[in-house]
Amino acid sequence: MNSIEVAKKVVEEQSALLFRRRKNNTVVNDKIVPDYDVKEPFSGKKKGWVYLDHFSASAIMACYNALSPENQKKAPQLSIISWVDFAFKHVK
Repeated sequence: MNSIEVAKKVVEEQSALLFRRRKNNTVVNDKIVPDYDVKEPFSGKKKGWVYLDHFSASAIMACYNALSPENQKKAPQLSIISWVDFAFKHVK
C-alpha cells in the first residue's frame, strides 16, 4: 500500500493502524513510491512499526483532497511522515 491508501484505510475504518516501510519499494515512471506493510495496532510486536491515528490520517486526506488532480497523481511519492508534517502545517 502507498501512503495515500494507508491514510484512506484508516479514515474509512475509523481505527488506527501500524505501518512499516517495506524494503522493496514500487517504481512508477522512474520514481520510487514508498510501499508499506499495515497491521492492527494491538497485534504482535511493535518494534520498527509506526502508529497512524485517525486524526492524523484525516488531516492527510484533507490535504490530499485539496490538491489538483495532476498533483494527486504525484502524491503517493511522499512518505507518510512527510504527509503528516505537511498536513499539520497547512490544515486550518
